[in-house]
Amino acid sequence: MAYPNNNITDILCCGYLTTAKDGKIIFANQYLLELLEVNQNETLEKRFLTDFFSDQEKLYFEAHIKPLLQESGIVREINTELTSQKHKPVPVLLNAIILKNQEDGTDLIHYTFFDISRHKQYEFELLQAGERQKEVLSQLQESNHRVQKDNSYYKSIIANQSFYIIKTDLEGRYTYMNPYFCLILGIKEEEWIGKYSMELIVPEDHAICMEAVEKCFIKPREMQKVILRKPALGGVMISTQWEFSVLWDENDQMSEILCIGHDITPLIKRQKDLQTLVDITAGQNKRLMDFTYIVSHNIRSHVANLSGVLGVIDMDDEQDRNTSFELLKYSVGRLDETIHHLNDIISIQDNTNLPETMLTLKKEIEKVLQIIHITFTTSRASVVYNFDDEEQIYTNQAYFESILLNLLTNGIKYRSAERDPVIKISLGRKDGYIILTVQDNGLGIDLNRYRDQLFGMYNTFHGNKDAKGLGLFIVKSQIEALKGKIEVESELGTGTSFKVYFCEK
Repeated sequence: MAYPNNNITDILCCGYLTTAKDGKIIFANQYLLELLEVNQNETLEKRFLTDFFSDQEKLYFEAHIKPLLQESGIVREINTELTSQKHKPVPVLLNAIILKNQEDGTDLIHYTFFDISRHKQYEFELLQAGERQKEVLSQLQESNHRVQKDNSYYKSIIANQSFYIIKTDLEGRYTYMNPYFCLILGIKEEEWIGKYSMELIVPEDHAICMEAVEKCFIKPREMQKVILRKPALGGVMISTQWEFSVLWDENDQMSEILCIGHDITPLIKRQKDLQTLVDITAGQNKRLMDFTYIVSHNIRSHVANLSGVLGVIDMDDEQDRNTSFELLKYSVGRLDETIHHLNDIISIQDNTNLPETMLTLKKEIEKVLQIIHITFTTSRASVVYNFDDEEQIYTNQAYFESILLNLLTNGIKYRSAERDPVIKISLGRKDGYIILTVQDNGLGIDLNRYRDQLFGMYNTFHGNKDAKGLGLFIVKSQIEALKGKIEVESELGTGTSFKVYFCEK
């Protein structure tokens, strides 16, 4: 029985496990052994996956995950918890797929486990921050009821808090702002009292702020939460979380809106980092499925072809020997090609510290055009540069050349028969990225049909006999290795535009 090569599974940043249909463990990669704190001298073979679940999680696996897997053949991103050899809980995202073993036709179950301990810690910290804010708000509301007739005393209490504390009248004009709020925003209280509070909120957040205020009037006894962005000292934009509540006068009439907030910019940044990690994990999961498919299907198919030819060859028949030899050459060539593709992809995943240098964009494009000079000339293609000649980008030269080569050759390979190919290249900057746009006027792609498959391995869409379905997969892998991303826009019959995002240094 053939299992995934250790060189492939041991570079994955997730746990990988193969079991028989009854759950007995057949193979586990090094990452999973470390995650489960299994001693290097021990083995997981002949044990069961459920041995690493608590009683509660084992019941959940048997009652929910296992039936779903048996019914659909695949499950994705199930939130569960493993228990290590030392009884330590390990929160994970579980993925699983059932594939047939090519040798004996039995079903094998391939699992991946992504460690989400950091995600759980973030949720816990966010919950703690919310509880602390509730406690402060409760204390301030109690103070408000006790000292409504002594506003100066009330101000002395809230002025010493480390939270942002402001009050507005019922029309949204500032009536009070504590020193900490003024310090962080770099403003003076006397200059802002009487001004509308919306002036210190970014315009994009005005609608959600108004919605929270309106809820205060609809349900005046309830607190309303909202996250708002504000311009702080030094031109920095900060994210703040607020709780709005109504203040009442001595006649039990609504008089003001009390707003208590705190800075959650670090939490928002961590949330974005976490989402980026989740996106990368999802991409790694997809690539793992591709690896599993190639190892369990493609390679086994080539080996089966070789075995079949060797099994029926008649060594006494010269014609049969010659025919069989040609078949063997073809099968070996295809097997070698598949292994080379795997090695190329593994090398991309394995390169985490890539050397980077400052490159002049136009010079790099001209180098690539020289490489494809014959193809470029015979196709009557042309390039339009929509950027300054001296524009530069700081990145890895080998990957940058590979990305350009794949996108430019795609623009020529999938050209329209109705017009000469024109490739427009432009450069822009946004949100910390340098965006390289490569736009062609070729056949275009039906994104409604193929968007989810576009960057997959061995996927082709136009029936081009030269297409192998690897170019865009490699481009996506390389730009993600550079901590960037790629987006696509396309229209059938009009052309395709790829936007490649490089982190700005």
